[in-house]
Amino acid sequence: MNKKACPPKRALTFLLGFMDQEEQESFKEYVSSVYGEILNTKGLKAARRWFWSQFIRSLPGLVITSMLGGISMLKNYLKIALRNISR
Repeated sequence: MNKKACPPKRALTFLLGFMDQEEQESFKEYVSSVYGEILNTKGLKAARRWFWSQFIRSLPGLVITSMLGGISMLKNYLKIALRNISR
């Protein structure tokens, strides 16, 4: 695969940072295959447009999920701290 046949690397790496190891591989394969298919049929401009639209659509969900995980961990840490203080 040549350089143009791959989705933008930095954006893809950014998205993969929000996912589990298991999800990363399947997501990477899916994005690369769809990107390559669009690239071969419609061209580079359409493939990039598709990728960036998917990138922008997925950001709110990933950020919210990440924040909710952080908030639940913070609640757990505070609960443990209060238990330790009360002892």
